[in-house]
Amino acid sequence: MTTSEAGLGINPVIACLAGILVGGMVGLVNGVFITYTRMPPLIMTLGMSYVCRGLGFIITKGYPVYGLPPSIKILGQGYVLKVVPVCVLIMVAVIVIGAVIMNRTQLGRQFYAIGGNEEAARLSGINVKKVRLISYIICGVLAAVSGIVMMSRINSGQPLSGNGMEMDALIACVVGGISVMGGEGKATGMIGGMLVMGVLANGLAVAGTNEYLQQVVKGAVLVIVVAVDSLSRLKKN
Repeated sequence: MTTSEAGLGINPVIACLAGILVGGMVGLVNGVFITYTRMPPLIMTLGMSYVCRGLGFIITKGYPVYGLPPSIKILGQGYVLKVVPVCVLIMVAVIVIGAVIMNRTQLGRQFYAIGGNEEAARLSGINVKKVRLISYIICGVLAAVSGIVMMSRINSGQPLSGNGMEMDALIACVVGGISVMGGEGKATGMIGGMLVMGVLANGLAVAGTNEYLQQVVKGAVLVIVVAVDSLSRLKKN
């Protein structure tokens, strides 16, 4: 036996909402540890990713889960008017909402302020701990939404699906002008970074580049862009 069949009889909508809730809770745990222990965010989120991936293997016993309801395919494989993929609409909605929050709301300005200078943000009256927790909850929710869309696209629950995508997301953000130091970046820049990485990945694949060399290229791109960002910050200071 190499697969497991989904058969708990839970309504797909409720199951997806439960997954989003779990994602938010994981984000909250990350936020609590990072905020109150002052541990490096990269270490905490990386460690939690291993915890979650391990739990996924334990729950599924390492086997892909199949037999999902046909209605779940709509999110990842459905089309609106037989032209626009539903998953693209979900992406656009997330980007638009994120851009509005970051550019038009007080919460967004607080995100930028804390990312730019946490101490200055605290002295200006911003509840740094609360805002930081909110940011990690949002990240957890969005990660859960991404997982649901991925599950819908492949029509199964794969314990290894999405493995390594965190690096692709990081590279796309950095290439799009989002500073790893915080406090800088726009949604439009992120879109540009996604397109650049998509073109790069597709170009390497079309050229017949093997997977290992593709990883080398992506890693080199990340190092170069971060180095340029660090040097530009040093010049500003």
